[in-house]
Amino acid sequence: MWKKIRDVDTSLTSWEDFDFTWRADLLGVSMSMAPDALLHFRLPMEAGSSFRKARSYGRAHVQLFLRYQSLGQRRIALAVELSHVKQTLMEIFRWGDQ
Repeated sequence: MWKKIRDVDTSLTSWEDFDFTWRADLLGVSMSMAPDALLHFRLPMEAGSSFRKARSYGRAHVQLFLRYQSLGQRRIALAVELSHVKQTLMEIFRWGDQ
């Protein structure tokens, strides 16, 4: 399956996993949920790191939207984007409390 989908696109600043999944879906690869799966992630340790991470996500989102727009990819609603901004700001200000 990996060869059929191709490698992860390293030109993206983040969201490589979304791109890989969307390409798999476009090729008709069957996917399913794994309810018992565990996900480990680390939060940024500083306000600046949190901002840079959020900016990277935003850039990648635009890249993916432009790449898949002609295939039916829709923009994320403004309310959703604003909630992401709010979450990022809350993370940044949380570091100021420490």
